[in-house]
Amino acid sequence: MKYMKKYTLLFMITAALLFLYSCRRGSNVRVIGKDFITEYGEYISENNRYLINVSESPKGILKYQIQKPDGTLIIQSEKHEVRIGIYHKWRLYWDDVSQTFWILSSDVGNYVWLAENNDIYAPYGLRKYLEENADFRNKVPERVLLFIDK
Repeated sequence: MKYMKKYTLLFMITAALLFLYSCRRGSNVRVIGKDFITEYGEYISENNRYLINVSESPKGILKYQIQKPDGTLIIQSEKHEVRIGIYHKWRLYWDDVSQTFWILSSDVGNYVWLAENNDIYAPYGLRKYLEENADFRNKVPERVLLFIDK
């Protein structure tokens, strides 16, 4: 009986600690809304359809990925040639309306990730893409335009 009380108490403390840890982790996810992402962390799109993780890779490169609620990765920085050094200025922006991802970087320049088919995304250099697709400028979010037109 004496041991039962000790194990029960130990179980309750462990359960309480696990509960507090899970609450703390969940509160770190920020809704991005219309803001740029400029810090490491977990973000959720305004419509709650996409989770964006931003961190530092071991090689000093910015690591970012976007996934759907079912866990399907649609953008993964390690799979493409767009490598942003963490020591440079960078801003990321997810546009819920057009479902495009924007990279504004003093290191590699500005990029846009566009869905091609079946939610497969590919990065395009923004300057070149705008030169080849002039009408696309109308689809660039105002916040991004303000930043790239400086």
